[in-house]
Amino acid sequence: MGGLAAPSIVEYARTQSREMFDRMVLDGEPSRGMPAYRDNPSIAERIDDIYRYFLGRADGTIPADPRPAQR
Repeated sequence: MGGLAAPSIVEYARTQSREMFDRMVLDGEPSRGMPAYRDNPSIAERIDDIYRYFLGRADGTIPADPRPAQR
């Protein structure tokens, strides 16, 4: 489920501690293709919600595409 340049952040949230997740998102890890978002208030101020979202994706409580199938 990873991207072309980086591993999946959904998997990262599932397998790493909350502290590691926050550090990855806020401080980045350029060698893995992850930019830092600490200076972006839209991200930094919502890190709790972002973490819960990715955990929900990881455990399946939030589907990858929650829209109903179209016919």
